[in-house]
Amino acid sequence: MYDIGCAINDLPMHFMRRNQMDLDVAHFEDISGGCERIFGTPVPLVYSRHTARYLTAYLLMLPLG
Repeated sequence: MYDIGCAINDLPMHFMRRNQMDLDVAHFEDISGGCERIFGTPVPLVYSRHTARYLTAYLLMLPLG
């Protein structure tokens, strides 16, 4: 994100547009931080077992259909 901010500051543009772009980059950074928190949250064991059982049952029934 630091590199994007430096690239924005190096561009020749009006200060109002530069400020708006800085706000947009900050907003994007906040959203990506939230996605990283979601990605780092472990999936409960019950959910992964349920998914594995459903997938196994589906694959076993596939030749019958």
